[in-house]
Amino acid sequence: MLGGVPAGPAGPAGTLVDAVGDLHARMISWADRRALAATSVTGISLALGICAAAWFSAGSRPAQLNGALALSASYLAAFTAREIAGPGGRGAWVVALGGRLCDIAALAGLALGALAQGWIGIWPLAATVLGLVAVRETMTACSTPRPGDSPAWRAVLTILSMPAGGRVLLIVAVAPLWGARASLLALLDWGIIAIGYGIGSGTAARRRDRKAPARPQRPRSEPGGLSVLLQPARPAEPAEAAARPGGQPIQVLRMELAPAPRGLSAGSLEYARQSGAAGPADDDAGPAAPPAPPGLARQLAMVVRCRDDGAIARWFGRPVRGQLMPLPPALLALAAVAMLAHLGLGDLPGLLILAPALIMLVVAAPGSSHPHGGRFDWLVPAVLQGAQYLYIWALGTAGRVPLPVTFALCAVIALRYADLGAPGSPVLAARRRTPSALARTAPGQPAPERGSWLGWEGRMIACGLGAAMGITTFAYLALAAYLGVLICWKFMTSSHGLWEGDCR
Repeated sequence: MLGGVPAGPAGPAGTLVDAVGDLHARMISWADRRALAATSVTGISLALGICAAAWFSAGSRPAQLNGALALSASYLAAFTAREIAGPGGRGAWVVALGGRLCDIAALAGLALGALAQGWIGIWPLAATVLGLVAVRETMTACSTPRPGDSPAWRAVLTILSMPAGGRVLLIVAVAPLWGARASLLALLDWGIIAIGYGIGSGTAARRRDRKAPARPQRPRSEPGGLSVLLQPARPAEPAEAAARPGGQPIQVLRMELAPAPRGLSAGSLEYARQSGAAGPADDDAGPAAPPAPPGLARQLAMVVRCRDDGAIARWFGRPVRGQLMPLPPALLALAAVAMLAHLGLGDLPGLLILAPALIMLVVAAPGSSHPHGGRFDWLVPAVLQGAQYLYIWALGTAGRVPLPVTFALCAVIALRYADLGAPGSPVLAARRRTPSALARTAPGQPAPERGSWLGWEGRMIACGLGAAMGITTFAYLALAAYLGVLICWKFMTSSHGLWEGDCR
């Protein structure tokens, strides 16, 4: 027994599970006795992750073993911080950012270790693995989980989702025996499988959760919506009738103001329209729209948030007013970027090198005002994110940007998406929200946070302009510095709330 929990099964596996559980309980007790916040334990985890990356970069077998031990301790500290922070709150946001930083450090260390062992083509491999992990995490944040029917099936689904603990376990098992390059290749294969599985499982869960409930039968005596706020009352009695000059009574039509129907919101009405429960005639009939399922509004807000639209994309989406489906244009833009990247961006002269970014802007940006309530719309942030990685790497290769610089820019973008999709991520509201600024916000689109005017389209255009002017490396470094300062500023702005809420 450990803290009232029965011990695991007998044998080596059960002994290992008991040992890990006992170590985890000791770490939580140690942090609790010292009143350590989740941010402090996350700092310990990040320091251990950097030490692991330094050992991985040596390339030798003893160094790989030391790096594996340090990475295991880093993950254990991160898991402890996650338990202290809880499922929500700003502490969980800091833990998520620390975990993404540990992933970036471990991949960079493995890439340097593989280079030290004499392998070539390692930086593109490491960047691809980083992109796959970041895209898979974004899909997890935007999708509905699909629970398994049995413990064994739940374990299989957890493995297929490529969790952080599984990635650490793979590196710990592979790196000391087969080297850093084998670890990166294994992560690459796992990432491809996890994304393919995520598309199918997330879509099935989305279809299950979006089944509209039966339309309630409302009493005929109660008003239905805004169209009957001014409704005729019952016919007046003859005693209350007015008389014409001829002496015959006529009915008086009295207009009464009916109260607005309760329990309705724009989110539930939009859900009814998207799921097909409300027809064209239901737009003005309030009770005909079924209430949204629990958590649906939060999930749709997360999908729109993870798009990371900038000021230009929001401007393109404003005239459409949410009438354009977001996924087909995003897939078309991704295919165009992939084709141009395959043909080679170095052959495009002058401003034509901006063609992939402009195609993405014109085709995919108008969908920014859509509420993203369709069955497949949760994939849009992952598609936009993948297109950015593809364009940035192809452009950096054409512009002869040092590979570590391109990897660093992709890493900061991945950290930005971890910030957007993390639970409890603070939103920095604008200092002044004038009525004109609120009127310019498209329907179904949340108000942008302060400092996020340079979204996915702004990053692609900035990289393209830098390449057109022959300063691609400088543009990459400036963009990476901008995103880093934005995340650090966000952390410093909300740090007072973090320390107040997490310290005891």
